[in-house]
Amino acid sequence: MTDTALDDAGELGFDQDDVFDCIFNQLSETHFYKTMPALRIPNCMQDVYHITYAGVRIYLKLQVRGEAVVISFKDKDD
Repeated sequence: MTDTALDDAGELGFDQDDVFDCIFNQLSETHFYKTMPALRIPNCMQDVYHITYAGVRIYLKLQVRGEAVVISFKDKDD
């Protein structure tokens, strides 16, 4: 999880355990929004999801390059 994603989650009142609960226990293919190229890493793609977690509409961006990394976990409406 990037520091930015963890900071953004904290601003919403969530901690790292909440983020992992959201991803592993709540996220499904129905939350998928789009795939996009990473801005800073050539030839790397990131998946974006929109999910409501604990009453907050979340913009979630995941990148998989050997390991999964949470790039964004922020309020979708901001």
